[in-house]
Amino acid sequence: MKGIFKQSVAFLGYHAIYSVLSLIFMLPFSSLIYYNDGVTRPIGGIFYTFVILLLYLPCIYSNMWKLGKNHTKKVSEVKPNPIIALKISIISEIPTVIIFILMVIFHLKNPDGFNLFYTIYKVWQAIYIGIIDIAKPLYVVIIFVPVLFAYLGYVAGSKNFEFAEKYIYPLMFKKKKS
Repeated sequence: MKGIFKQSVAFLGYHAIYSVLSLIFMLPFSSLIYYNDGVTRPIGGIFYTFVILLLYLPCIYSNMWKLGKNHTKKVSEVKPNPIIALKISIISEIPTVIIFILMVIFHLKNPDGFNLFYTIYKVWQAIYIGIIDIAKPLYVVIIFVPVLFAYLGYVAGSKNFEFAEKYIYPLMFKKKKS
């Protein structure tokens, strides 16, 4: 159980670091993401979020891939179990869920007033800042994206499936015919 909390805290740290980085990178690219009146540009916002996710999600995926790979070794005390990946990622999403619930509660109490938790949620979920205001269901969907990638990474690691070696490297480094 100690390893699960350690991994969860690491994922929480990755989320915080990438949220700060996405806010920093947003400054020079804000005209790509927002119109002058503050409304999100759909194409620019999606593109910006996609680029940030290309940096953030492989970090989660690769850490869980290594954990899944380590659990398949004969000397490992832990047997491969994808539930471990779900536990780790769900524990790391607890702060996000708490902020989301508080945001919804304060919005229901005062729909037209200032909601501090909305601002906190947008800063905490800055990785998705380009798409967060495009559609309201995305507020809930983006909570599950890291959970999905952690699960997929663990399963791929436990099955020793290497996406890059199988699909990307053959495209990049074609073998010469002798």
